Amino acid sequence: MYFIKYILFTSLIFVTTSIAAQKKISFKAEIDAKEVVAGNYFQITFTMHNGEFESFKLPKELKQFEQIGGRSQSTSSSFVNGKWSGSTSYTYVFLGRKPGTYKISPATARYRKKNYRSNPLSLKIVKGKGKTAKSREELLKKIDEEVFLRAEVSKDTLHIGEQVYVDFKIYTSVGIDGYHMVTEPEFKGFFKKEIKQFNGQVIREVLDGVQYSTKILRRIALFPQQAGQLEITPMNMRVDVVTGEKRQRRFGLFNRPQTIPKNVQTEPLAIKVATLPTGAPAGFSGAVGQYKTFCDYDKAVLSTDDALTLRMVITGNGDPKRVQAPDLKLGDKFEVYEPAMTEDMQYEESGEAWHKKVYEYMVVPKERGNHIIEPAFAYYNPDSSAYLTARPQKIALNVKQGKNRRRKNVAPGKASDGIRFIKTDQNLYKKENPFFGSLPFWVLLLLPVLGLIGALLYKQKQIKADDVDWATLQQQRATKVAQGRLEKARTHQQKNEHRQFYDEVVKAQWGYVSDKLLLQPSELSKSNVREKLSGLKVSESHIDQFLKIIQTCEMALFAGMDNSSEMEKTYQSALEVIANIEKEVSGNES
Repeated sequence: MYFIKYILFTSLIFVTTSIAAQKKISFKAEIDAKEVVAGNYFQITFTMHNGEFESFKLPKELKQFEQIGGRSQSTSSSFVNGKWSGSTSYTYVFLGRKPGTYKISPATARYRKKNYRSNPLSLKIVKGKGKTAKSREELLKKIDEEVFLRAEVSKDTLHIGEQVYVDFKIYTSVGIDGYHMVTEPEFKGFFKKEIKQFNGQVIREVLDGVQYSTKILRRIALFPQQAGQLEITPMNMRVDVVTGEKRQRRFGLFNRPQTIPKNVQTEPLAIKVATLPTGAPAGFSGAVGQYKTFCDYDKAVLSTDDALTLRMVITGNGDPKRVQAPDLKLGDKFEVYEPAMTEDMQYEESGEAWHKKVYEYMVVPKERGNHIIEPAFAYYNPDSSAYLTARPQKIALNVKQGKNRRRKNVAPGKASDGIRFIKTDQNLYKKENPFFGSLPFWVLLLLPVLGLIGALLYKQKQIKADDVDWATLQQQRATKVAQGRLEKARTHQQKNEHRQFYDEVVKAQWGYVSDKLLLQPSELSKSNVREKLSGLKVSESHIDQFLKIIQTCEMALFAGMDNSSEMEKTYQSALEVIANIEKEVSGNES
């Protein structure tokens, strides 16, 4: 038994390694700032996808910048839908002092005796302007310039049915302790869809000579439903701006920084929507955007007695409501039934909303011979400002004459098609020895039963041998796993790596409730965690403390907090709150 398990385990490792080896290897360089104000730092990350660094060499141009700290390394891997992927990253932080435009050549890396080159980078260092506020009064005067909200559209002129997305982005040059939605924007005249997958990382940008930390808070995909001047109303948020002073708390674990509440809102946006130009081709249903089509079918040779099943797949990024099943235009040589939509899926790709529709046609040939079917889908492409027709592969059919041709006045599927004639041959024949009741019959009948009994006995043996409840084991190990992650955070704290520290702490918090409450990643939200913990009779004070730590880490990752004392308090609080929740849950269960 152990030998079989060993063989299976070794085979699994071999298959996984083979899958990894077949993955495409790529080497990519990324910089976290488009522009940098002189005297500020920037970060460059080199990532090897589906490979590792056997050797690595930085571009020579980086020697002219001052490196801050050492190199940090991170790895990640995933196995999703049967597909393995992984990456290894090296991250460096540099200080830019001298204004100018810099071209950074590709880095070089080696993996499995093969050399790889990353993409080149460019960086612009600009002179800063303005003075840093030294007093509270000066800070109050500068808040409007230091923290603001903008709504940025991918395009401000488009056509009916074309996709445009709006990014609601916050700009700040000071610390932020939290933000809350006050008023949602309105999108009159649009069909909207919330985009969940977009680049929500903090990026430093330069605007009018001032460097800001920016973050996209929300992305909304919009599809205009009418022509004219359409307006998006402002989004209003309350932001807690850190003043740098400390606020004493009589009870609690933190001396939180003093903050000033500030309401920020976007400017209203005007988007011009034009009607589609004339000259639309026949069969155009109103689809606007980028589209692709594909067809498949079940047979190429058939008779006039058969029916052909044809599937047409349409994918695009326009308004999904405007996509209709195309007319195959087969004329009188075929009978085409009303197509059925067998799949209607919406998904996200490259920060945009996409959709996929699959239509299934049943086609019955009326005449024999060689026929060509040419499916086509017409749409308007805004990039080329023209109507285009997507034509998948042609379908060549060889239709033969059937044995029973349909009558012209009887449609397929009518009851008359099911009539069968009575047999006139009434001769008697000698009956052969029946299979039913014979020895082979009983052997074949009993084999599945015996196999099932054997499987049940084996399963019982395994249960007695292992006696493991994996869900319970996961819950029992939740605290130990979280403490391991916090120990990793402690290592980053000692190295003064504040971003990695807060990242590990928030992973420990989310990982603990995921294991303890048996929640899937898609179910991890603050409201859901609060509800589940309350259901286990965890005190509200501990729940609030737990969620407050998560918020503190998120704000630290966003605003770039690097206060050593705050890191220590966050670490101790995370240890304490997990221990308290574990104690309460265990006590309530007993």
